[in-house]
Amino acid sequence: MTPLILSIIADDRPGIVEQVADAISAHQGNWLESSLANLAGKFAGIVRLEVPEAQRDALCEALDALTSKGVKISIDATDARVSAHKARVHITVTGSDRPGIVREITALLARQHVNVHELHTQCESAPMSGDHLFVASLKVVLPDGMDEHDLSDTLESISSDLVVDTEVL
Repeated sequence: MTPLILSIIADDRPGIVEQVADAISAHQGNWLESSLANLAGKFAGIVRLEVPEAQRDALCEALDALTSKGVKISIDATDARVSAHKARVHITVTGSDRPGIVREITALLARQHVNVHELHTQCESAPMSGDHLFVASLKVVLPDGMDEHDLSDTLESISSDLVVDTEVL
């Protein structure tokens, strides 16, 4: 089996996932995992799959044909190796919203050699003041020698108003 990663983007509408799944199924592919979302009227997703080598080119053509239906798909080969087992942590960061906060957080993580596996962000109203509150939820892999307490302390050093919660997965 040949592993592939699909990156999908389209104007959101019913049937996008079904069209992609039909193409994969029609070529004996196996949908292994995915992350799919709607954001600001756009559908975006990433899918990891396997397909028999003999069906790879035909599947790629079928997926490319979805462009005529408004579905843009980028196809990448992957070696599908799983990284060595390291500490995985779920982080929630909450603080006053401001321009550049995502850059600050991710730059700090990169300097500490923390690998971001997932990042979800949103802004919401603070319960009492109604001010804009930034909330980030991250799943990360820590480098050797770092634990979740070190990570929390490092993130809280960005600003006095950041609250960081960590949970080992």
